[in-house]
Amino acid sequence: MNEQRIPGVRDAELPPVTERVYAIHVVIIVVLFAVLLFIALYLPGHHVVDVISGG
Repeated sequence: MNEQRIPGVRDAELPPVTERVYAIHVVIIVVLFAVLLFIALYLPGHHVVDVISGG
């Protein structure tokens, strides 16, 4: 993680890995939310919705 840390050039040279990791995290969150919503809407009982809404 801290292999090449140049003081002063931190913001100028962001490795493309950071953007990729950020994008992957966003995709994972969106997919998980979509799956959760799909399960909540499709399964009888709607237990997932109850858990999300706190009831």
